[in-house]
Amino acid sequence: EDIARDYGLLDDTTFPDEARTAWDDQAKAAADLATAEKNYYDARAKTRETWLDLSAEEQAALGDDDRTTVLPRTIAGSPAVTAWQTARDEVRT
Repeated sequence: EDIARDYGLLDDTTFPDEARTAWDDQAKAAADLATAEKNYYDARAKTRETWLDLSAEEQAALGDDDRTTVLPRTIAGSPAVTAWQTARDEVRT
């Protein structure tokens, strides 16, 4: 905008405050989207890391779908399972 104004391409009639506000709002929305995407992909990476920390028995008990699973008490109480469930829930929110 500054350069266009310096060259006389823009002035207050060709680039009114409403246009400036709209561009500022669009820039903020783009930044918010970039932040949300970064947070989402960071959460997905954490979910994968915690999944890989599970034993084969824990992974088998949890399954690989979104259906509710009733876990044996020993698996349900596992810190690794709890960490994975927390990470999974962060991705979903």
